[in-house]
Amino acid sequence: MKAQTAVAERARVHPGELVGALSQLGFHATAGAVTPTEPWSASFELFLDWDAGKAKRMLIQSRGRAAVTASDAVALVSQMPTRKEAVPMVMADRISEEAKRTLRQHRWGWLDRRGHIRLVARSVCIDAPVQSTTPVERTGEPLQGGVALEVAASHLISPQESLGVRSLERKLGRAASAISNAQRRMREAGLLQEDYRPQNPELFWELAARWKPHWVHLAGIPDLREAADLRPLTLGVDQTLGWAIVGTRAAIAYGAPVVAGADYPPEFVVPSERALRAAVDLFGVAPTPEQSRCAVAVSPIRLATTTRAQLEPRAAGDLAGWPFTHPLFVALELARDAGRGREILSGWEPDPAVCLRVW
Repeated sequence: MKAQTAVAERARVHPGELVGALSQLGFHATAGAVTPTEPWSASFELFLDWDAGKAKRMLIQSRGRAAVTASDAVALVSQMPTRKEAVPMVMADRISEEAKRTLRQHRWGWLDRRGHIRLVARSVCIDAPVQSTTPVERTGEPLQGGVALEVAASHLISPQESLGVRSLERKLGRAASAISNAQRRMREAGLLQEDYRPQNPELFWELAARWKPHWVHLAGIPDLREAADLRPLTLGVDQTLGWAIVGTRAAIAYGAPVVAGADYPPEFVVPSERALRAAVDLFGVAPTPEQSRCAVAVSPIRLATTTRAQLEPRAAGDLAGWPFTHPLFVALELARDAGRGREILSGWEPDPAVCLRVW
């Protein structure tokens, strides 16, 4: 009950927050009386003074939300009635980037309490970062901690399933209370739907922002024929946990529109710092990335080293015999490149029998 009350309160409109954000940018602003128009929505006058006492008056018609997803934004711009002179805005704890694109296209403003304001009216265009206006007790990120990352990845791997706490507890081996807390934060942030299916692509991009492996380029590469003698590396070729191919070579193997030569060094996520150190000790670090035989990184999400598959030789090429990670983690790695990687993602339609597109 307390959680529901907190979400409802965050979905209300507070003109003082808008005034405070504008004051951070050097504007003197005041707000008039609020006129409720429907639950969690309001109209109020805003007086904005930025030029020697000349105040501009505008009528703000605002909606409040705990979070705004892409589908929420479409609903907002299509359903909200506005007076001709009104300036439409939405105030929320978090607004996804895709939602902002939709709002921007329809000349809507917003106050994202994480730290961004956009206000567009006649002769006024303010679009700038500001300090977070979210109270301290609301600042917890929905994907904070290893359990939350694994829960988010699990939902994205099975996007059509309503994964509950018990099924995730069995799959991940994590405490039910930690899983429940992670799901609650994701729901409050608009990243999980009411039936516990993921809100896509928002959840994917939220997870992508936290996929940050630190790559080490090695001068050598393990020989699978010697796997029995390389136990400190935790290759785990025939086990549940172990090395997994991710990145460019994996993207090619899964049919993504990527072009690279057969000699392109594979990238592996490994299950632990211990395995990484063992690989560095055995093969050494390459003088330059161009001279490397492979790259390795501790997986930011443990599931990437347990959710693996052997691909047919036709797809795996010279990497046949190595496990490939699930395409979700290949997509997360591609998403790190804001240019080429995201262009590849936009044109990648994975085999639905292997992976459903969630980006």
